[in-house]
Amino acid sequence: MTGGGRRFRVGLSFPGEHRPFVSQVATRLAKSVGRERTLFDEYHEAEFARPSLDVYLPNLYRTSCDLIAIFLCREYSQKRWCMLEWRFVRDLIATVEEDRILFLSFDDFGAIPEIGILSGDGYVSVGTRSPDDIADLILQRLAVHGRPSAPDVAERQFARTLPSELVAQPPNSMTEERPPLQYPQSLSLPTNRSAPRWASYCEINLNGRSLRSVECRISTESPYFRFGFKLLGAKGRIFGDASIESMQGREFLVHVGRNNWNRTQPEISADDVFLAYFVNGVRGEVDRRLLPSARSWTGLLRLLVDTACCCHFWVEDRCVLSKVITAQITKRLVLYAWGDQDGCLVEVGDLRVGAN
Repeated sequence: MTGGGRRFRVGLSFPGEHRPFVSQVATRLAKSVGRERTLFDEYHEAEFARPSLDVYLPNLYRTSCDLIAIFLCREYSQKRWCMLEWRFVRDLIATVEEDRILFLSFDDFGAIPEIGILSGDGYVSVGTRSPDDIADLILQRLAVHGRPSAPDVAERQFARTLPSELVAQPPNSMTEERPPLQYPQSLSLPTNRSAPRWASYCEINLNGRSLRSVECRISTESPYFRFGFKLLGAKGRIFGDASIESMQGREFLVHVGRNNWNRTQPEISADDVFLAYFVNGVRGEVDRRLLPSARSWTGLLRLLVDTACCCHFWVEDRCVLSKVITAQITKRLVLYAWGDQDGCLVEVGDLRVGAN
């Protein structure tokens, strides 16, 4: 398992009749994300030569894949292995993680109601498309809905395969619109019991424009801290009823943090910086370990919103999260530091904000 992320960037579920086609798709994907990050049975033969594979393999799709590409056909529901895989994957439907599922179809089946795939569910028609075309569509979906993980060579190769308008650019490409926005270049955000939600915050006035980028360098010596960015609409709430996030209205909150104790589920030590995010007040995933840190930690954070309204969050030189958001929540930006029930101090410097 790659530290801090799911093991596979993409998993391929398919009926055996279409193995030759899917095998070519897998080859193209592996060139971008790596064979070890592609869940395709031929790439993991030694691992899969084991008892109880009918439980072990399907569970990998649900728990260990950023994106699950399901190749449907009229016979899909009749295939034993397809149904074993689908049994685990369908638990994601109607949850915040259902966007990890990508339907593709070798024929215009319309629906497979006996397994819960209905006529209103969208899918990509394979039709006369080539395996490379289908692989490129999967890579595009990974860019929009996928969750980037460890900063390995495969991930950097993957980023180079994407259309330029979908790739979050490094900081030297970030530019501010004119006339420039008015905001402080540095902030000191102390938190204590007297602050609401034990939080200190600063809202940046975007003057009615849409956020495109925010970058800053944060420093802290606090054993326990949280720091993040929140995007919200014109009528969004800066605080929820009992927390930073609010379930009333659309918003996106992403933050880094550190605890002053060792956690076991997930495994995050008191020396680790981790990632968390919330969409409309709902936690997007379990906290994810990013990197080890010294007591005095300084980190460069960037948040970029691309032309497809996909939000990319960077820590240092690594994109650790990409999520599609709605345009209406790019109108307001709030920076927060908080300590829950612990006081903390986060210093913010080199703040840059771009909007248009």
